[in-house]
Amino acid sequence: MESVCLFLLASLLCFKQAQSLQCYTCADFRDTSKCPSITCPAEHKVCFKGEVTTTLADGTGNKIRSQYRSCAPSCEAISKVIEGLQEATAIQTKAEGLTTLNLPKMDIKVLTCCDKNLCNGAGQTNHSPVALAGGILLSLGSTLLWALL
Repeated sequence: MESVCLFLLASLLCFKQAQSLQCYTCADFRDTSKCPSITCPAEHKVCFKGEVTTTLADGTGNKIRSQYRSCAPSCEAISKVIEGLQEATAIQTKAEGLTTLNLPKMDIKVLTCCDKNLCNGAGQTNHSPVALAGGILLSLGSTLLWALL
């Protein structure tokens, strides 16, 4: 009986691990092909991808684009965090006496959320039957054309 309980416990633990969401995670990456994947905590239900443009306050107006990816409890939760970051930089740049610190300005350009494993990677492809049929027709058409020539 004890072995049956151990088996059931092990099965449940494996099932829990299998149900955890996997997302790519990286912070301030310009080359997102190097972002590692992680297994998210059980309470995190979405993967997100955000693009941040930072305008340097050094007088040049240079902009740096960075991408951030990870997992979050919900899209609303990560949106609130990002809004808080934007508000904090806006307050810092408007506060008196802080303009000499040359604080950068952050703008979040893109924020997308998804709920499938590793869905926040590079450009997602749609695996629809129409796309598959189109690809097959294109490859067959070029083969037939080559055979006729």
